[in-house]
Amino acid sequence: MFMKESAVFLHISSLPGKYGIGSLGKEAYKFVDWLSECGFSRWEILPLNPAGPANSPYQTNSAFCFNIAFIDFDLLLDEGLLKKTDFRGVSFGKNPEKVDFKAVWDSRKIILYHAYRRFDKSSYEFRKFKEIDEFKEFAMYMTIKDHNHNEAWYNWSLEYRTYTPIVGDYVLKNYYKEYEFYIFTQFIFLKQWRILKKYANNKGIKIVGDIPYYLSLDSVEFYFHPDLFLVGKNNQIEYISGYPSDAFNKQGQRWGNPLYDWSYMKVNNYKWWNERINKALELYDYVRMNHFRGFYQFYAMPYSFMNTKKGFFMEGPRLDFFKDKKNKSLIASGVGLKDEHVYRFIRECGYPDIRIFIFGFDNIENNNNSPLNYDDSSIIYSSNHDSNTLRGFLKENINNEELVNNFETICKELKIEFSRNLVSLKYLFNKSIEILYVSNESCLVLPMQDILMQDKHYRMNKPGTVNEDNWCYRFINNELQDKYLIKKFKDLNKKYCR
Repeated sequence: MFMKESAVFLHISSLPGKYGIGSLGKEAYKFVDWLSECGFSRWEILPLNPAGPANSPYQTNSAFCFNIAFIDFDLLLDEGLLKKTDFRGVSFGKNPEKVDFKAVWDSRKIILYHAYRRFDKSSYEFRKFKEIDEFKEFAMYMTIKDHNHNEAWYNWSLEYRTYTPIVGDYVLKNYYKEYEFYIFTQFIFLKQWRILKKYANNKGIKIVGDIPYYLSLDSVEFYFHPDLFLVGKNNQIEYISGYPSDAFNKQGQRWGNPLYDWSYMKVNNYKWWNERINKALELYDYVRMNHFRGFYQFYAMPYSFMNTKKGFFMEGPRLDFFKDKKNKSLIASGVGLKDEHVYRFIRECGYPDIRIFIFGFDNIENNNNSPLNYDDSSIIYSSNHDSNTLRGFLKENINNEELVNNFETICKELKIEFSRNLVSLKYLFNKSIEILYVSNESCLVLPMQDILMQDKHYRMNKPGTVNEDNWCYRFINNELQDKYLIKKFKDLNKKYCR
């Protein structure tokens, strides 16, 4: 019999705390303690890469570097790298349940620069860290970006717009402190992350991380290595990423990322992608491969068009890419539209794939998201970062007779009691949790919003939109202190052996 597990899905940014955004400090440790007390065995997060202009971790400007917003200030205070006077007059936002990204970013770099000035840059650990090639391009890129008013690289002054060794030598000679500062931020981030992960593992909590499939056009990789991408003459973009109509967005989505040149990558046996995966597996216990179907086929649309109907699917590297990765701890995530070819591809790769519970109430006999079709190779989410919350979904559909009928059918099949006379929002919510625990999936994942029974106003992201509510979700610390909530999930995890 395979081991069943349960997880909570919560990004670092959504943790509580006094500095405007979740971090790798004491609130993260408290959350690990809470997970352990409730009997969960996994903590799932979103990508730790720097977030893009719309605050999305899936529009990152670096494949290998980390979001400095997650560095914990209290830990730096404890080390003497920060002083309380460094925070005088600084605002991190006024709403503890929502990240104010502008307030966070306006203050973050200034405060971290105070820590950099006090840091012993001659220490052996830091000198060795600076020798690692992994972060040099990021530091160079961010330094030049700072001196070009934080504009995208294609809007930089002409002498910087195309990278050459001459540009690199000039930056190191004239802006070395700024360059070294960005190396320092990655050093501190990794130091804090590794200690937190070790603590979680010692508590029996495994960390599930996420690799964003695409990178932003304004990224370290495109600036330094345009040959990784499909480009025309003079590195001009002809086609960009997007997605046709699906359950998340009926109009389709124009993502705007540059597309990978998989033919070029195949020549050197996918060296760059292999490095991404191996580095991620050093950071996390499991790695979700976002937009997994992109390895089978990806959607391309002309750069100048806004209408996704003008797009078409192109072939990805398919099984050739995964032939040497059969035994790695990877998860097929974000597969989007699934046809039989995509399902076959996932099965042939041998990785668990993801199903979304709230998408499983149409055509329940043949819907792979339906609890009637879960199996021990699948990982089930009640909802996810791109969808409505479980409560939000049920509230919008509570008067739908088909939904209630399907609940009744599913409960009967799973031998769960169900009474139509008791149907209410709370009743269907609790039945949903029971169904998820009873079902046959290998791992059940509950976003924090569903743990706290929060409605649609607390969703993490609405795909295809750019607004101030996306990616801003945070919960408040006292919600973890609810003894009823702890007992509820402790009992569920024990009863269903998760």
